[in-house]
Amino acid sequence: MRCSRCGAENREDRRFCAECGAALAASCPDCGFVNEAGEKFCGGCGKPLGQADRTRTDGSESAALTMTEGERRQVTVLFCDLAGYTRLTHELGAETVHALTDRFFALTDGLIERFGGTIDKHIGDCVMAVFGAPVAHGNDAERAVRAALARCGALALAMEDPAQRREILREGEALLAQGSVAHNHLRFYPDAMVTALELRDWKAVERYAKALEDFTRPEPLPWADFLIARGRALAAFGAGRRDQSIMEELERLRSDAIRIGFAASLAPIEDALRAR
Repeated sequence: MRCSRCGAENREDRRFCAECGAALAASCPDCGFVNEAGEKFCGGCGKPLGQADRTRTDGSESAALTMTEGERRQVTVLFCDLAGYTRLTHELGAETVHALTDRFFALTDGLIERFGGTIDKHIGDCVMAVFGAPVAHGNDAERAVRAALARCGALALAMEDPAQRREILREGEALLAQGSVAHNHLRFYPDAMVTALELRDWKAVERYAKALEDFTRPEPLPWADFLIARGRALAAFGAGRRDQSIMEELERLRSDAIRIGFAASLAPIEDALRAR
């Protein structure tokens, strides 16, 4: 094959000139038409050059290389990481930090996928997810916010470090304060109440109970009413109240939990009744 720039002869299988480095004319592997260097489509058959089947040196045909067509989409990117991760790496052992990040990735990935997002990558303690590609739902921005808030509640329950748990709850409250759809309030406040009870933050329990009560007041929900009453009764007990009205309320809540099948809510109530 002769180079059009310097005139040097080159082997047929070369793509660039051995003498001057210029791109050589390319023969289409489908029809054999000789195309000039830099041309993207064959002048003989119209197929994209460089994307058709190529012949291996042993003469066998390789699998066809497929061209992926680009598509412009509007997506929402969700970025999550662990607060205070650098501090934790210094204070905790490597095995503990590894176990912590594994739990974080498992919880966060599961929530993102539940709301229709796609995990793009993990970087250190960070998760990057995309909503709107490869599958678009029409409300991907809302789905991303819902996943972020559900993550706050779930992570606050799962984390062990009290400072981290409080930071996650503050993050969730800040997101709700910016304006959010109904599902987010109903997902976040119940988890926040349970976390505050475990942290023995009785004022926070009342704050979350009141927030859920105010939100559901226009359209009361029986399960929400139960969780609100449970949170308030356990917070009062934890703060030191042992009067008859509190104990009767705990007894009622235990009966209601059994009746409606809220088994996960029973243990703290029964612990309080045993400790009276």
